[in-house]
Amino acid sequence: MENLKKLKRRALVIFSVSTCLAWLGIRWGNKHTRPSHLFRTDQLQGCPNSPNCVSTSSAHPSSRIEPIPFEGTVTEARQKLELIIRNMPGSRIVHTDERYIHAEYRSRVLGFIDDLEVLIDEGQQQIFLRSASRIGYSDFGANRKRTEELRRLYAEL
Repeated sequence: MENLKKLKRRALVIFSVSTCLAWLGIRWGNKHTRPSHLFRTDQLQGCPNSPNCVSTSSAHPSSRIEPIPFEGTVTEARQKLELIIRNMPGSRIVHTDERYIHAEYRSRVLGFIDDLEVLIDEGQQQIFLRSASRIGYSDFGANRKRTEELRRLYAEL
């Protein structure tokens, strides 16, 4: 009986240490792997064949989102978007220029990073979006929820 208790304790310790190491590996590894396609200010990419991305440029109906129409100038649209993004939980604007914004969103629990790209097209009076998880297969709809929240907040300002 005493040996069984020791074995259970040992298994619990091994499981706990393994879980902590896996969590640390995910957090550390996820920090430094910014995708190379970011900062393209001519057109946003579509999405891969996994349910962890949404894009206005996606050919897949399941990952396609509609652009956000805007009125006024590109500068006004960008300023509104930057204000909204800065106030969203876990967000950090990494790069911005006249018509492009790249922001990172870090999840609260495991620290996963999602990338949001925004491209403002003055000629079409449209805001194009792409939001994607850096790792994993599914995001449980987080990127779609984020872009829809951005759309809602933009319409309210």
